Amino acid sequence: RSVILGAFVVLTIALVPFAVPAPEEMLFELIRVHSLRPPDGDLQLAGRLREMFTARTLDITVLVVVALPFSMVGPSRQLARVALLGVGLLSAAFMLTPAWWNQYDAALAPFMALLLGTSAHAVVTRIGARGWIVAAVALVWITFRHIELAVQRPPSQVDQQALADSLPPNACAFEVFELVLRDEGPPLEPPILIDSYGQALRDGARAEKRFPSANELFASEASQVTYRTQLGACDAVRTGWRGDWQLNAASKALLQERFEARGEGVWVKTGAR
Repeated sequence: RSVILGAFVVLTIALVPFAVPAPEEMLFELIRVHSLRPPDGDLQLAGRLREMFTARTLDITVLVVVALPFSMVGPSRQLARVALLGVGLLSAAFMLTPAWWNQYDAALAPFMALLLGTSAHAVVTRIGARGWIVAAVALVWITFRHIELAVQRPPSQVDQQALADSLPPNACAFEVFELVLRDEGPPLEPPILIDSYGQALRDGARAEKRFPSANELFASEASQVTYRTQLGACDAVRTGWRGDWQLNAASKALLQERFEARGEGVWVKTGAR
């Protein structure tokens, strides 16, 4: 009961900053936007399961499965059961949602960590000090394994830092991290381009129409309502692959009419320095 009460308190605290100033918008984005969201990303259930449990975290999944019997009978079994329930509910949600990208599985990490932690606690309790040796070896192995995987990632074809530094002042970017790289936020005067993907989903949901795919949503005029206003408020725009994907033909024509191409997906407003 205390765990459930704690989860309820944490959820309430997390939602209050959004519910108090804009309760209707919060409910709209939590419920309406996601209920009308078109299929996108990995549509295959097998692919989603692979990304969640084996593609990058097979070692962690194996450890959780091996240690699960210990956590279910250990002194922290109540917490372990809540964590296992969290893994089950999130996995079911990821299987049922029409759209899914592999970064969403980060939501599983806290519950997997809880399962590993409660299992380590149970092992230490059952076999004494030697359990700490087992837990430490497992932790070191996981740490170095994932450092190795990170180092082996292929380098980006584009120097993101140099590209971010080359953006003119008052620039908007369809990938906000490019502005973060230059230690700068998006223009603070509304309208603000922050989450370009989510924004298109929100505009599409306001049209009260269900689109069969994300590509068809982005090709529609319904998804471009806010983009059109934002493009006029920016002195420069870095479209990148996201802008190429999310701007429809009419919006791209407007971009070409009002901005000059500077290469690498950077557009500067005509007449701006």
